[in-house]
Amino acid sequence: MLTSHSVSDHFFQTVLSSLDKSVLTDREEEVREILCSEDVRTLLNENLAEFVHWLCQWILRRHKRASDSVLSVLTDFLNVLPLRFDVDECLLLLTAQLDLSRSNIASGYLLKPLSLCVIQSGFARFARVNPIFNNLSESIASIFDVDSAPCENEDLHWYLECVLSFYETILSEYTFNQFKSHQDEFLSQHLLFLLARPFFVIECENNTRTLLCRMFKLLRLSEPGLFTQFLKFFRCLDDERSVNIRTSIPLCLLGPAWLRILSYVFLEATPEDLQNIWPLVFSKDHFINLAHGLLITVLDIENRLKFTEAEQTVTVNCTALKPLSCAMYTRVQIYGVKLLQKLSSFCGRPIYSSWWIESRVLYLSLLKKLATQPISGENMPEIICTAIRVFDHFISDSTYSSQYGLFLRFLDPKQLNEHHGWRGHLITLCKDYVHNVWLQCMQTSVDTVLLQEKAHGETSVLLPVEKHLFSRLCELIFVYPLTASSDGMVDQSSWLLAALNMALYILLRCHALRADKKADKLCRNLLDGLLRICGADSRFNQRFVQPLERDLTSEIDRYETRAHALSSTLGTECDHVEKKRLMNEYDVQQSALLRLRLLASTLERVNQTLRDL
Repeated sequence: MLTSHSVSDHFFQTVLSSLDKSVLTDREEEVREILCSEDVRTLLNENLAEFVHWLCQWILRRHKRASDSVLSVLTDFLNVLPLRFDVDECLLLLTAQLDLSRSNIASGYLLKPLSLCVIQSGFARFARVNPIFNNLSESIASIFDVDSAPCENEDLHWYLECVLSFYETILSEYTFNQFKSHQDEFLSQHLLFLLARPFFVIECENNTRTLLCRMFKLLRLSEPGLFTQFLKFFRCLDDERSVNIRTSIPLCLLGPAWLRILSYVFLEATPEDLQNIWPLVFSKDHFINLAHGLLITVLDIENRLKFTEAEQTVTVNCTALKPLSCAMYTRVQIYGVKLLQKLSSFCGRPIYSSWWIESRVLYLSLLKKLATQPISGENMPEIICTAIRVFDHFISDSTYSSQYGLFLRFLDPKQLNEHHGWRGHLITLCKDYVHNVWLQCMQTSVDTVLLQEKAHGETSVLLPVEKHLFSRLCELIFVYPLTASSDGMVDQSSWLLAALNMALYILLRCHALRADKKADKLCRNLLDGLLRICGADSRFNQRFVQPLERDLTSEIDRYETRAHALSSTLGTECDHVEKKRLMNEYDVQQSALLRLRLLASTLERVNQTLRDL
């Protein structure tokens, strides 16, 4: 503690010592009696800074204690400081304490007295209260940080309630102008920041909706024409991958905030919540059209730097509104992917072909990019798992005719820089698709499935059990080598194995059903579509089996030679470091050989099944 030779300072230190003992021993009434004494209040006028520091430190230390009556006494006294002492001095002292306790969730106790300071200071001297909002947003950024150890969800909810109460108190005394001033812009951006950070960190629970409802009411004060603001910020350009954002507010703030606003408006709010602020005339199937521009902006990884490294263009000194961390940006993207899936579910199921216009096929392209981004480590990141799952749902939730068109688009072997694992995944999806159509046609009839497709809104039905239609799919799948790829066979093994498994499935099933006269026509269509007989040979053999067999034999020989050479070298004397390096390289060669031999055995089984037909 500070020392002083003055009598008053000595007495003040004695008072603090007495308070320390009373607080430590949980003597609530004694603490209250000391704080309320007239002598102490007189002394505080001269020692307010030290006392505020003492008071705040005890509050922060006792935050975790349940049913703490002493804590209640201390916070009550803190809340009345702006009413009993010089408000400007209290404002400066409490702002400094907020800055010191920025990463401490218990700093929420400082917000009520701070809100009283702001109101009493008046908004005419806005520069004086400006740092409070910056400090508060910086505290929010620190506490709701996905990169650090997470706080308990209950504590996060409590802190967010304190923040909302702070803004509710202040905005009850503040009037936004029709034409935005710097003060208006400043407060609006900090309100958007509340949506852009905390609501992507706290877990979704029943009381989260209550917090969102309060947040939305605050936003209505700053943006009475919320729907107009949305149209101003996000306008989708037809047939373009970009969005015209007509604002100086950075995308790292706008994107997450409006993503959460739209989620609340479309999925959580009641009509009463939206009265006089958001049009209620839109049907649910139109929600995805409204959100389209925002969704493609958030999901497109080409915009990553705009969210994570963009320089701020805000001119109202919002120092806390910094770019998103990579972890937060990923969390926002995951939220965007899930919102896309929820909004698309309002469009009816199954999804028919005419729904898949270019701007909506773009969703699948962006999901593919998210699913195929580079990763480090063995575990699959959540964003990749989520993107794959939603992509798969879009495919499986579409009509058979829609799926056919989507597979034609995404299985094109001429695509540059195609991810081999992704191509293998698509081929597996296509195999399952063919199986489902084939099975349903056998259980009912082709005509029944045709009528079902038309009942779902398809005017031109496309089923892969038709020979010419299945042939088109096979032309895209069974082609080797890929002219657009220069990768080795080991790197391409995932899609090659998926293609061989699909061919083997068709051949084995046709072989098993060869005695079933009812299934004969379907089997013949699929077998002819797969093989595509050309003179004395087949395109399946010419374009896929033969070149694959040739390269596979060559690759296996090459890897076996290299593995044998490494094995021989390991048998000789060499130092520990060199031996470890050689062992690692030997393991790599053996792993590659396993994949190549699996391909070779599957290819041999395909050839054997062909001979047995």
